[in-house]
Amino acid sequence: MRIVAGIIVATAFAVCSGDASDAVPSAAEATVAKATFRFELKSELLDTSLPDPTIIEATGHVAMDASRRADLSVSNALIEIPGAGPTDMVVNGDDVYMRGGVLTGIPGCSPNQWVITDPSRAEADLNDTWILAGGIYDVRLFIYYLFGASGTPRELGEETIDGSLARHYSTTLDLQKANDLAPKDIRTVLTADLAEMREIGVRTEVPADIWIDDSGLVRQTVFLFSFEDGTRVRVTMAYSEFGSPLRDIPDPAEVCQP
Repeated sequence: MRIVAGIIVATAFAVCSGDASDAVPSAAEATVAKATFRFELKSELLDTSLPDPTIIEATGHVAMDASRRADLSVSNALIEIPGAGPTDMVVNGDDVYMRGGVLTGIPGCSPNQWVITDPSRAEADLNDTWILAGGIYDVRLFIYYLFGASGTPRELGEETIDGSLARHYSTTLDLQKANDLAPKDIRTVLTADLAEMREIGVRTEVPADIWIDDSGLVRQTVFLFSFEDGTRVRVTMAYSEFGSPLRDIPDPAEVCQP
């Protein structure tokens, strides 16, 4: 009877805790299914003598489908204009609307007006030294990278993230594997992202820490990207407000034509 009871208890624990080897990609799949989320991002240059290693900070919302939609506010960037405040961005497919921040002072445009550009130009405007892994406008890819979790992740206990209890995992992400296993509608984007990373010397095996809450959703990630020249960049992302709406696309009357 004790043996039977032990089997029942063990089985119940296994069902509740899930298979650790599948925990990270399963959480990625569940988070993608929520369609949108709010994020807070911080990117830091490591092994530097700079007093503040922060490359960029950003907050906003992003949609997880293949159409590429996001709104965000970028602050604490390397090329900030003193007193200009953050750079606001709205991404809708190949259109990127930007205002304030690095666009302050454009002739013929007021600070409250949007300027429309394309993603490649937007990256140039914001300085590609901190555009990492597909561009700041495409932060959704950080969730898709989790499909590349290698082996069984190490479980490091539970922590509270933004008021929610979350289990902490540590693993290495194989971004080629992520490309192969992610949903088909995003693979073209991931393939192009990988090609860009390899071109600029970013290694595609990435140490990562992931925090997953009781609902099976990703609440925080920390990625450690390494370049072939030895440069390392740590990107911390927090996730919340799953399913929340994105900002509306700016009305044509709000768009400046410099």
